[in-house]
Amino acid sequence: MEWFKERKVEIGSKVQVYRNLHKDSIVIRCAKTGLVAGYCDTVRLTNARFFVSAIGRAKVLERRVRSVHAWISGTLDAYDFELKREGTTPIYYQPYLTETFINERTREPISAAPMVVVSYDRAFITPLEQNEQLILRV
Repeated sequence: MEWFKERKVEIGSKVQVYRNLHKDSIVIRCAKTGLVAGYCDTVRLTNARFFVSAIGRAKVLERRVRSVHAWISGTLDAYDFELKREGTTPIYYQPYLTETFINERTREPISAAPMVVVSYDRAFITPLEQNEQLILRV
């Protein structure tokens, strides 16, 4: 985890996460203050909700310039761990193709999940029983 300007969020904090297109990492933003707290390679959230700003998406489509307009909010459960993709369900958001986050297996929109793991290039819905199977990086 690379903390930003000495800001930190604790495990159990409400956060928002999104992909940083310039640092090839995940941004963790404090939901309470709206300030960026840090950057990491992987993050796990519980009680996750998926958000896409319709106005932000419209600007992306009009200008053809990427900007932060979609994120996942939830309770911070873990960060910087080795990602295990077995038993997970991939989800994605692509502003030029979809209006919302999509379950890759069912091709249905998704608005919430009990647990989500996010890496730089992908996000996954994970079964709650995988909670104990993390390998934390030191």
